[in-house]
Amino acid sequence: MDQNTLRIDQSLEALQKCYTYSGEPAEVDDRLYADKSLDWKMLHYGQCARSRIFCEGIFPELIQFGTPDTIPVFQSHAALVEFFWFLFGQKAWNKLYAMFTATAPETLAALPVEVADLYMLTCLRLNRKDYITEEGSAALFRRLDRACAEIARIWPQDTARKAYFDAIRAHVGGDIAGARRIFVDVPQDIRLAGPLRAVGSVLPRPKPHAVSENGLEILSMSSARNVILISLDKNYYDTYFEKFLVSLTAQQATWGLHLHCIGFTPDLRGMETGGISLGVTVDRTEIASKSVEWNAAYSACARYLYAATYLRIYSQILICDVDGQITPRLHDIDRLHPDADVLMFATLFFSPEKRANPLPWNAVSASDMVLRASPGGAAFAGGVGSYLDTVFAQGAFHSAPWFADQNALFYCYVDFLEEVVFARLHARVFTQAMDWRQFFGTTSKKGLT
Repeated sequence: MDQNTLRIDQSLEALQKCYTYSGEPAEVDDRLYADKSLDWKMLHYGQCARSRIFCEGIFPELIQFGTPDTIPVFQSHAALVEFFWFLFGQKAWNKLYAMFTATAPETLAALPVEVADLYMLTCLRLNRKDYITEEGSAALFRRLDRACAEIARIWPQDTARKAYFDAIRAHVGGDIAGARRIFVDVPQDIRLAGPLRAVGSVLPRPKPHAVSENGLEILSMSSARNVILISLDKNYYDTYFEKFLVSLTAQQATWGLHLHCIGFTPDLRGMETGGISLGVTVDRTEIASKSVEWNAAYSACARYLYAATYLRIYSQILICDVDGQITPRLHDIDRLHPDADVLMFATLFFSPEKRANPLPWNAVSASDMVLRASPGGAAFAGGVGSYLDTVFAQGAFHSAPWFADQNALFYCYVDFLEEVVFARLHARVFTQAMDWRQFFGTTSKKGLT
């Protein structure tokens, strides 16, 4: 099959599903295809990847391209689009940026407008140090200004995307409130690539309200006053829970554990809990009719959606994920900042050296958060729950409310800054392997399964 007859689905849905998949491949193809053209290899790689087949033989040749000295020359727009997404899937930001600067504007204009999203993401993620040094932030602002101007010239018809990108530039530059107003007005039907879809779950400050608990059944409560709270579906329970429990029991801590189980009742009979007192809630919220992505978003958000409920039961809750490990820093929480209502891990956003703001959905860690049953802690938990309840009530998403938990945490931090005492955790209580590259994400968690 030559490159002219090789057909591939390059809809945004197909590209996103392909290049955001970080699990293990279903099959590996180690053939080199030495007699095929570069265009054919790129398109063949993408075509196989859509079926979860990893072309291990082709991969080294493709990934070597993209430095300023190794810009590939593709004969078709389809192969170029696929290569942009391939680099995005491998988080090869330096190479992706080099490709954008080396590609002629008239060539970019012939490509789908969602390619502009990859350009913007690349400018934002090129170098973490750009957010914490004066020289770096100046370079970051220049990149963003250039990208916003070039995208407006190349795709002038997309005024909604231009407004969105201008708001990103404003947010990074410090105008959090002004950018939020524009984020809220970004049309829900705009088709965005990658994490930029997270703008769909940015809200103005919602009215506080009680979150309905009709779908919840609390089967048991931990006897401990301080508990670790995790929400998980059956797949994550089967894959990661026992290893997580081992990491917790190894700390010989007095903390309990509460499982918020989405759509299933865990079978704990015969399980060695190492003296950890377990609580279990079954969440029977209807998710079967939703997309896989929506279900994953709900599973991630449920712990925060109902955090206020658990603060009425326990004195202190540590909210984290299950696909990682508890560290010895768990023992320090009780003595850290005893007057604080909320302890948040000190991400880049909270750095005293910060010169630019990360995006809202990258600003706050959702897997290292301590909430205390103080008036301030309860107010913050209630605000986050109201935010997320409003997000899920909207329902106007292509597939899922992306990064809704991070958006809720960031904007509630902003909204409650004068009402709640926040403090920073400077070392992680929970660690997680976080390699999101296509086909390599699950491999990085091998020690947890």
